[in-house]
Amino acid sequence: MMPVSRCALLVMILPLVMVTAQTTQVLTAKGVGIDHSAALDDAKRNAIEQGLGVFLSARTVASNFTLLSDNIITRAEGFVKAYKVISEAQTVDGGWEVTIEAAVTAMLDEILNDQAAIDILIQVMGRPRIMFLVNEQIEFSWFDRNSGLVETMLMQAFFDRNFNLVDREQLAAIRHNDMTRLAQQGNAEAAQNLGRMFKAECVVAGKASAVQNSNAYGMASIRGDLNVKVIRVDNGELLGVVHVSSTKAQPSPEAAARAAFEAAAEKAAQQIIAHLIRKWGGEAANFKPISLQINNVDFMRATDIEVWLKAHVPGVKTVSPRPFEGNVAEMEIGFEGTANELARALAGNTVYPVTVVNVTQNKIVLLSK
Repeated sequence: MMPVSRCALLVMILPLVMVTAQTTQVLTAKGVGIDHSAALDDAKRNAIEQGLGVFLSARTVASNFTLLSDNIITRAEGFVKAYKVISEAQTVDGGWEVTIEAAVTAMLDEILNDQAAIDILIQVMGRPRIMFLVNEQIEFSWFDRNSGLVETMLMQAFFDRNFNLVDREQLAAIRHNDMTRLAQQGNAEAAQNLGRMFKAECVVAGKASAVQNSNAYGMASIRGDLNVKVIRVDNGELLGVVHVSSTKAQPSPEAAARAAFEAAAEKAAQQIIAHLIRKWGGEAANFKPISLQINNVDFMRATDIEVWLKAHVPGVKTVSPRPFEGNVAEMEIGFEGTANELARALAGNTVYPVTVVNVTQNKIVLLSK
């Protein structure tokens, strides 16, 4: 039976007719890969490159579907909003060849106004779970400091756009502990630890504060400030920083504070979503960084593995080694695909046998045999 891709279930409900001609091009592109999913991903990348004028300087596909190429000469943001498979076939050496008709948008920001495109992107990225940790600092004794108004507003905005969230009720046990406070103060390691605890892929952590301005004409004026960081859990990557303010005047300080917080949360949600869409869209269109950790390996073997990865593993575009220490090699892999796909390729190789210890969306831990 034909393998099912990450997005195949969406094809039937997202026909190409939904896309307007003003913002997209419908292109035909072919892709090859070691399996059906990899070939489909390659076809979508080729459609994006074709539509946006992105060229590879030296692309060669060998009989075992090893892809050797120089860096992309011109980089551009793009995204396949919808596609349909025209033909698909398994090749004589076990790989796959897939041809698709794809609607490609040239402006990634347009996705922010297209929920169907956001839904596809979320699926492509593996429906990452997002966790919110926002502390409210209010200088007024009458305001409920545990209301969670800002956090609730942010989560509602993300829920409305079909993002996958960690339920706020699950966080009650850690709401006021030291690690949570550190994360809210901007400590990435604390945010990562909490994210792992609740199986989240991204953490949005920070503080909201309400400051009373001078009253005028019987109205209370309150400024609401919101500062958050967006942190990728498995590798600690900073995906975005958001700072917004909003001032509101109401008959009572409480009403003004709530209005200011609501307005600030609405602005922040839009900016956080934009950060994620740009980051994830860029990774879907080009290649994503995957952290690779190899345990029980000496320096020379680690160096050999670096060379082998780029030369012989399909989809590997870049290999950037990190400092070597204590028989542990770390490197960042630029890979056209998911961490699971890369882990399968590494686990199945016989040149440098390894055991896969752990796989998350953006990190792989291996044990060299």
